[in-house]
Amino acid sequence: MDAKSVTAVSRGMIASSNGRKRLGRFLIKSLCDTYKGNYDPHFITGLGSALWAIDRYWNQESVAINALHQYLDFLFDGLRSTD
Repeated sequence: MDAKSVTAVSRGMIASSNGRKRLGRFLIKSLCDTYKGNYDPHFITGLGSALWAIDRYWNQESVAINALHQYLDFLFDGLRSTD
């Protein structure tokens, strides 16, 4: 998985409240499933910030997509470095 492909797939979910909730649940579950015991609080606070930005700026697609992409890029880089 990479940030670009997940962002592209998630783009359509941002426009609706239900889609944003599903996206949030997916991201939370993904973070929990990939957690390997190397606790980094930045993964969790970053997720909270990204979800807030997506929910607050859903009608400004470029802002919401940028927040999502930046978080995913940070998360995937961090998870790769702990392998």
